[in-house]
Amino acid sequence: MKALPVVLSIVLVASVAVAQDAPLTQNEADISIKKAYTHLKQVLDLPASKFTVSLVKNPLSRDQYVGRLYAMYEYIKPKVQPRVRPVAVDTKGMTPGLTAEHIKQLKTLVAYGLVAKDSLLVSSPRTKYTPKEFGKILGNFLTRSMEITHVLDPKYSPELMPN
Repeated sequence: MKALPVVLSIVLVASVAVAQDAPLTQNEADISIKKAYTHLKQVLDLPASKFTVSLVKNPLSRDQYVGRLYAMYEYIKPKVQPRVRPVAVDTKGMTPGLTAEHIKQLKTLVAYGLVAKDSLLVSSPRTKYTPKEFGKILGNFLTRSMEITHVLDPKYSPELMPN
């Protein structure tokens, strides 16, 4: 029973945060990204990242988000398994508005499945994201990064089991 007030307060705080449609600031985004780097470091046994949290309170732009995700990809790249092959990416569905460098980076992220082909980063001209939209894109990135860095064990992978 003592946990009920705590749970209710967490639900209340979370629902207020999710209800906000205000764009996510660079500072808020960077705090979440820094936590993601911490977890990637622990899980993948990587060296400490050089990522620093921005103190800027302006909304996170599409270019900035793509750049930050690509930097995370570069961070985990040494652990990406050789069995993972990038797929061809059709740029026809990409919404314009990114710099040439960020288009190239976004194509790489989509090719590895780190950013979904139908994600707001790819298909929407919007340049600002709500916390919920930001979290969905970052969550997809983290989920897929665990898949492409996972070493298959023949004991548990049917396609690798001896006959």
